[in-house]
Amino acid sequence: MALILDTGPLYASLDRNDADHGVCRRLIEETSEPLVIPAPVLAEVDYWVHVRMHPGVFLTFLDDILVSAFRVEELRPEDYRRIRELCDRYADADIGFVDAAVLAVVERLNEPKLATLDHRHFRVLRPRHVDALRLLPEEQALKNGLGGWEGSAGLCGQHANLLRPDLTSRLREVLTSDP
Repeated sequence: MALILDTGPLYASLDRNDADHGVCRRLIEETSEPLVIPAPVLAEVDYWVHVRMHPGVFLTFLDDILVSAFRVEELRPEDYRRIRELCDRYADADIGFVDAAVLAVVERLNEPKLATLDHRHFRVLRPRHVDALRLLPEEQALKNGLGGWEGSAGLCGQHANLLRPDLTSRLREVLTSDP
């Protein structure tokens, strides 16, 4: 089993100003499962980090990939066939390449759950291997505002011990420093 990460939770975990930062950080940091990122997700995370933050955040994130805190799952030829099928089937629902690629990877890895903030799209998609995906973080946690850390300074000292030990010290420093 693994926790497969879509763009939303990954980005929100990096951006202390994101409304879902806290709940996404906890989801990623508290799981004991390997963290898997479908390769196309990296391009979206890179885009949003460059638009809303600074490139150094993405570089430290890449450092974590290099030390295996995250596993990048490359697409295989059979994934492209499934992606094409999904894009065609759900064309009216505005399902794009990245969402279809994420679902193809989830199916191939036989995962019943997905970490995503894009519940609108992923509730529409019907996976082959289960009746419906369990979407994390749970919608109720997002609706109840459980996403933010107390205060506006982001992750503070009292929460620093929640950081996964496999995150690089450089990323921990970026994420725990005051803005």
